[in-house]
Amino acid sequence: MARELDQLDEKIISMLESDGRRSSSDISRQLGIPRSTVHRRIESLVDDGVIVIRAFADSRTIGLPNHVWFELRVALEDIASVAHELARFKELRWVGIISGSSNILAEGFFTSTPHLHAFVTHRLAHLSGIQQLDTHHVLSLEKFTFDWSSMLHAVEDYEETATDHPAAADR
Repeated sequence: MARELDQLDEKIISMLESDGRRSSSDISRQLGIPRSTVHRRIESLVDDGVIVIRAFADSRTIGLPNHVWFELRVALEDIASVAHELARFKELRWVGIISGSSNILAEGFFTSTPHLHAFVTHRLAHLSGIQQLDTHHVLSLEKFTFDWSSMLHAVEDYEETATDHPAAADR
């Protein structure tokens, strides 16, 4: 079950999302609350696994200009083992089992097209159970955000629309 976040938790998270190096003192000053409260809240959010504080490098500037999403269709009996094997590959940052016509989605970063080619032909080609592979090369990243508070409350935009248009709420 998801932990219930209050408005203070959300404000703290939002401030850390915009700058993960922001100090408890700075956050407490901006929110007008004691630093000890902010410190305790951050500790609790980290300890409960609600937030993780890390630095994220820009892949293109550190020598990984090839950002690729892999969409795999895998035999049903092999989904777990293929996902497990994919999770072991250093090039992949994210691996998830999904619903739809494909059943595994993975995100990877590569130094070059030959590196990507070697990954596909030497790593993926040897995994048993892969029936189809589609690669999606990210040409331009238009949005990259961790604004979870906005995402959490985005549904409210639709609720307002439903009350503005009662017929839409009945559909």
